[in-house]
Amino acid sequence: MKRLLWVILCLVAALGLAGVAWADGEITITSDKAQARFQEQITFNLEAKDDTSDITRITLYYQIVGQPVTSYAYPKFDPGRAVKAEYVWDTKKSYIPPGVSITYYYLLEDAAAHQLKTSPQTFVYTDTRHTWRTEKNSQLSLSWYQGSDSFGRALFGAATTALAQLATDAGVTVTVQSPVSIWIYDSYDELRKSMEQGAKEWTGGVSYSDMGIILIGVPENRLEWGKRAVAHELSHVVIDRATHNPFGDLPRWLNEGLAMYAEGPLESEYQAALDRAISQNKLLSLRTLSSNFPADSAQATLSYAESYSVVKYLIDTHGRDKMAALLNTFKEGSTYDGALKKVYGLDTDGLDAAWQASVGGKRAAPSATAAPRATTTPVPRRTPSAIAGPAQPGAPALPTNVAMLLGLACVGATCVVLAVALIVLVTWLARRRR
Repeated sequence: MKRLLWVILCLVAALGLAGVAWADGEITITSDKAQARFQEQITFNLEAKDDTSDITRITLYYQIVGQPVTSYAYPKFDPGRAVKAEYVWDTKKSYIPPGVSITYYYLLEDAAAHQLKTSPQTFVYTDTRHTWRTEKNSQLSLSWYQGSDSFGRALFGAATTALAQLATDAGVTVTVQSPVSIWIYDSYDELRKSMEQGAKEWTGGVSYSDMGIILIGVPENRLEWGKRAVAHELSHVVIDRATHNPFGDLPRWLNEGLAMYAEGPLESEYQAALDRAISQNKLLSLRTLSSNFPADSAQATLSYAESYSVVKYLIDTHGRDKMAALLNTFKEGSTYDGALKKVYGLDTDGLDAAWQASVGGKRAAPSATAAPRATTTPVPRRTPSAIAGPAQPGAPALPTNVAMLLGLACVGATCVVLAVALIVLVTWLARRRR
């Protein structure tokens, strides 16, 4: 008993010593800084000291907030009791949009096997070429550097109105834990300077939905256009968050239609294009609008106008709850036709006919209970395995002649086994009789 107690005490002492060996009290951080030069680099500087041993290893861990990947690097430093470490993240090679939050921490080790994990630090990576003013609430922030305070507040007001309309009419709300960040540049040229190389010269705004970042070029004399642009791009980010899933995207007409709807009443240019197509019986089919819009500017204008009109028809006719249910169905994973039939009882063609009838088109609306028509239209980007489950590949079928030979072989083997068993049984009975 005494020997057992002694062994237990030794184990406890050993565990205690092991805990001391990995304690963080021996290493002290004296300075921890991160400085960014927009579209050039982010420099991480760390100073630390150790009173008992040389610091031999430093690892930096860093991550864009909201992204699933954490990167690591080994800052340069000379081992010793007092060290200065530096790591430079080259943002010319790996583009980062302005407005993202970056979090980082260090893991330090010394020659005596002491470790120290620093507390995570977070900073916002901004376009340091400008001095920004900001309006914000718990759901979003809007920053601008050129124009009056009323200019910025007007754009911020348009964003909050768009959020309210999406919540009221479509049942979609922004995630409060990660507010959307909108950055307003004073021209299209300045906007493109903030984007990655190769940005299109006609770009007036861009959304990084997975990061919750929106960049828009809004000259001060184009405030009304800016209000619509803010509402439109914000809608894309909010809807992407509300419906994000690993199976597929929304049909293009639904995504763009909700964004157009969030802008407010349809502009005269788009309304004229829609009216003209209705009167000439030249509406584009909804299946055509489920993928990329036409490159032709007139057809693209009609595509946006039709998308708005279809979304408005769904909300006005069937209500907010149905639209929210449709978006939730896409979030769970569904084909375009599958989601529409589940919520509205119509596939894409059926909705197309019902909507066209509502605006004076030529096609008649089918009954909501009508049997679905066969179609060769491909499903969305990826088959939604969460709903239907992908078919598992079975074993390859054998040729008929090979299968017959295998069958005969199995029968023959069975006969041989039975014959051997019969011989054994007869021999055993004969021996018993003796």
